[in-house]
Amino acid sequence: MSIAESLTRGAGRSANVEFVSAYPTRALRAEDGYAAVTGDVLSNLLDHFGWTVTREYFVNDTGPQLDALARGVYARCIAPDDFARDDISGLAEKVRQRIDPGLLGAPEERWLPSVREASIDIALGTIRAELAALGVRFDLFSRESALGLGTARAEMLARFAARGQLCDTNGHPLRADDLPPTGRALLATDRAGDSRTRPLTGGDGQPTYFANDLAYHAGKIARGHALLIDVFRRDHASYAPGLKAGVSLLSEGAAALSVCLIDPVKPAADETPSPRAQGQGGPPGLSELLAFYGPATLRHLCLSHVPGTPLEIALDAGTRAALEGREKRQRAALALPEDTGAKACAPEPLDEMLARSLGELAPGMLMAHADAIARSAESVASIHPDDLFALKSCRALLGLAEPQEISP
Repeated sequence: MSIAESLTRGAGRSANVEFVSAYPTRALRAEDGYAAVTGDVLSNLLDHFGWTVTREYFVNDTGPQLDALARGVYARCIAPDDFARDDISGLAEKVRQRIDPGLLGAPEERWLPSVREASIDIALGTIRAELAALGVRFDLFSRESALGLGTARAEMLARFAARGQLCDTNGHPLRADDLPPTGRALLATDRAGDSRTRPLTGGDGQPTYFANDLAYHAGKIARGHALLIDVFRRDHASYAPGLKAGVSLLSEGAAALSVCLIDPVKPAADETPSPRAQGQGGPPGLSELLAFYGPATLRHLCLSHVPGTPLEIALDAGTRAALEGREKRQRAALALPEDTGAKACAPEPLDEMLARSLGELAPGMLMAHADAIARSAESVASIHPDDLFALKSCRALLGLAEPQEISP
């Protein structure tokens, strides 16, 4: 059975799609909006093919980055006039209203947990609101601090050791008596299609990022998901094969991971700045993009660029007008008179296109299909019923449909 065929047979099976998962230490960026639209449409496609889908956002709410955020917020709570106005200043104003006033001026060990938790909660509220404005919903926000990854890692290492899938740097097998490792422990991901083994612990025996990520995915498998889809930036291309192999080893082949690699995001006027250099020549943030383009037009922008090339994003009136024109053309096609005598003009059968789009994790295919139907219908001033159904279906899956567009 091909990958596409497997993905389109979802009846009675559960899938998990994890996407966006941005740190709560910053505002959502253009690339987060792109990932959100991509994950949303992939989830809709899985729904279409019968999967029970959980849309998941992983919240990294532990570690030094969150402590640094809390310290920055606290400093602005104590002396707001000492800092130039920025995003953290706005967060500090909300945090100050929430925490016990008695914590201001207290020793750090007293105020740090409260300020950190309040900062995360408020930041997540902003993230949820921006995603909702884009028309993207999540079923689950999994907070790292609540996942018990330490226990999950220990159980995972024990399972790998019992199956003979762990070794040290000299290739000697690691058994139960060798746990927890005091040095580097390598997982035999090369036995599951990876090009090499992957370290689960470093030279000091401490867990790697890969180990933590795999332990997190073990929790998804334990929840009964047969299919996992992660939406990553393309710079994770070399990381993805190891994670896929690790999931296969963890589940003994019962669960599969597919990774959707989204293209880089760059400012339309300049190829050099990092997509994560917001405010320093990088693309505008998601809130700015939503205010300028609106959710429907922004979806067109994210799903209409040429795959395999950077997604160029800027607040450009000409781009907005062109994208709004495409949306108007699709809506106009829905209102054309139906012509049962005309030949259907869709570029390929709907079910085949949807299966291919899901199999290749390429939601932009739906937008291209909808655009092609709308252009052809416009040229003959009528629309075949099959094309009308296909256009409605694509728009619903793309998150563009109004309720009246998808009613029978």
